[in-house]
Amino acid sequence: MGQTTDTLRFSGDGSILFHGGYNSVRVWHNYQFVAECPGRLVGIAREGQNFLTYDKVSKSFSAWQSDTGTQIAVSTLNPADYAANQRYLIEANRLTLTFHDALRLESSRTQIMSQSEYGVCDNWALSPDGRLLAIAFIMDVGGHDAAWGECFERNKEGTYKKKFEFDVNRFVYTPLVAFCDPYPLLAVSTPSAISLILTNGKPIRRFQGGGKFVLISPIKEDVVLLGHGWKTWRLYKGEQKQDVEEAQEILAGTFHPQGDQIAILLKDHSIRIYDVATLTLVDEMRGTEG
Repeated sequence: MGQTTDTLRFSGDGSILFHGGYNSVRVWHNYQFVAECPGRLVGIAREGQNFLTYDKVSKSFSAWQSDTGTQIAVSTLNPADYAANQRYLIEANRLTLTFHDALRLESSRTQIMSQSEYGVCDNWALSPDGRLLAIAFIMDVGGHDAAWGECFERNKEGTYKKKFEFDVNRFVYTPLVAFCDPYPLLAVSTPSAISLILTNGKPIRRFQGGGKFVLISPIKEDVVLLGHGWKTWRLYKGEQKQDVEEAQEILAGTFHPQGDQIAILLKDHSIRIYDVATLTLVDEMRGTEG
C-alpha cells in the first residue's frame, strides 16, 4: 500500500503476529514477543514462515525467519510463497510509480500514470495476483484541490491500462485504497464513507463514516471492520454495527485467520486482542515488550 505506515497481520495459521512500522518489524509467536527486526515491512510469505524488509538508507532488501527473528538469505526464499502484493515495494514520484522486486527476480521497472502534470499518486494498492493496480490521485492547481480514483489492469506487455474509475474524496487525511484478500473486493475509504467495489468496477456496499483501515473477515464476507475515528473502531455484522472506544489513537487492525478474533494496534504500539462474537478483550501485548 502507498502511504500506510503501520500494518498488522497474522500468519496463515494465526500463530505469528506481525507489526510493521516505519523502521522495524515486531514479531509475536503465540502472543509472546519474539524479536524486532530492522527495516520497513515489504511482504509476508503466504503462510507467514518468513518475511521481507527494506532498508531505505542502504536501499536493500532483507529476509527473516518469522518464529525466531533470524535473518536469512533472500535467495533462499521460494517465490511461490509470496503473492505479488507481498513481493514488490512500490515507490512514487508524483505520477511515476517504481516497482522494486524484493526477491530480485526482476529488475526495477517504472510506470508513468498518464494524468495531468499537476497530479500526484496519493495512495495505491496492488492486488494479490499483481493484475490490478488501484490509485487515488490528487491534483492541486492554484489552491483548488481535486481527487479521483482509477483502477488499472496489467496487460501482456506488463504495463497498466485503465479499467474503471472510483470516487475519492480527500479531506483531512489520505484516502485508503486496499484489496481485500481473499475476496475480489477493492475497499476505498475517505473521511465520509467506505465503499466496497468488485474488481470489475461494480460498487456493492457503502458505509457512512469513513475510516483509516478496512478489513474483511476471512470466514464471513458480510463482516467488515473499519477504523471509524481516531480512537474508535467499528464492526459491522450484516446491518448491525458495534463501536469500541480505545484510550488512544488506533493505527491498524487485523482479523485472526479463523475469524474469531480481532487484533487492534494502538499508538503506543500495544496490541489488543478482542473476541469477535462478544467484543470482549481477551489478551493484550504491550508495545514495550522485548
